[in-house]
Amino acid sequence: MKVRVQKDSFLKGWLVAERCAATSDTLPTLTAILCNFDSECITMESTDLKTSVRWKIPVSSLESMEKFQILIPAKAMGELLKKIPGDYFNLEVKDEKIIIQAERSRYRLTTFPPESFPRLPNSQGATPLGIFSAEELRRLLEKGTFAGSPNEEFPQFVAGACFDINGSSIAVVTTDTRRLALDRGIISREEEDRRQIIIPLRGLRELQKTIAGCDRDETISFSMDDAQAYFGFSSGEFSIRRIATNFPTYENLINSPRSIHAVVQKNAMVDALERLDVVVRGHNRVVILDFSESQGCVMTGRSPDVGIATEALEAPMTGPNIRIAFNSKFLLDGIKVINGASVRMTFNGPGEHLFISDAEDSSYCYIIMPVTFPDDDQGAPSDEDYQEENNIKDKDNFPPKKDEPF
Repeated sequence: MKVRVQKDSFLKGWLVAERCAATSDTLPTLTAILCNFDSECITMESTDLKTSVRWKIPVSSLESMEKFQILIPAKAMGELLKKIPGDYFNLEVKDEKIIIQAERSRYRLTTFPPESFPRLPNSQGATPLGIFSAEELRRLLEKGTFAGSPNEEFPQFVAGACFDINGSSIAVVTTDTRRLALDRGIISREEEDRRQIIIPLRGLRELQKTIAGCDRDETISFSMDDAQAYFGFSSGEFSIRRIATNFPTYENLINSPRSIHAVVQKNAMVDALERLDVVVRGHNRVVILDFSESQGCVMTGRSPDVGIATEALEAPMTGPNIRIAFNSKFLLDGIKVINGASVRMTFNGPGEHLFISDAEDSSYCYIIMPVTFPDDDQGAPSDEDYQEENNIKDKDNFPPKKDEPF
């Protein structure tokens, strides 16, 4: 059996399949990709038993052939494909070996018995949930999935993203119990019912990489059965084993009234936080935010090994002045994904959650819990430091007493 393959097309498909292959050699066949050959295409299959993919690549047959299977080590083949010369190469299967011929280069790779590869789940008989555009799903995953923790095992929902579908509206939500990210979008479907499904973040990370290589208008189908979630592409299908648990109720928190509102410029906020993070990242990563009508937003961080840093930003606000502290990385994570020029920040008071959203688009929301103010001997800036660094004249009223509004 011999076929001729366009290298870039084959490599693109191989990289999709390789993402779902196991990296551990506990079960060697899971580190390989099953290739199903026929006269028109190669269908690649891979799995780590949690995430699976089936992907098709067109080929041109060089000789008459019957359908054939071969199980090829994923990593070795992937590295070789990136380096072989030319735009096309020949693939030949002979004596349970795969032979790769590219210009004057020739390779003969060992394979595994194809019958040792597990049978993959498929979406036949699954319940349709709707259809996304690739761009819509890409945005939902980018903005809605970063607040979870894929390495956590308990509680289970922390390692997954909740796809909350209500009619043609969908929200993708994640939380690690200290913060929550939510992005809303549209899914094309006829049903008006509500469904929730929790999908592991590890599988969604691999799905994101595949979507990045798709045309923005490509349609992606979404379906589920009792065990799996399925994402269907024009070239194949991803299946990800669902997390069988309930996601915490989050709507009341999202919709709770808030009395303090401030708006800051996104790029200025990101730049300032990144500079502050240089100072605090090796210590406690705590940044203290002081909001007032007269001073805007003053952010301060301190490390006993590095020093003190203060940033002041314009921040039109309504409501009483407030002083509150947050993890600098968590702040950056939630603000960087905003597309608009301005960030809306709302609170109810010291010790309460901070709500972050795009000032021009309400589809995205990020909620972060404050951290405890560190004691001065642990690196917290003193009142005198604030006043000196910011040249503040009204020293009797700025900054406020710890944990008290202005």
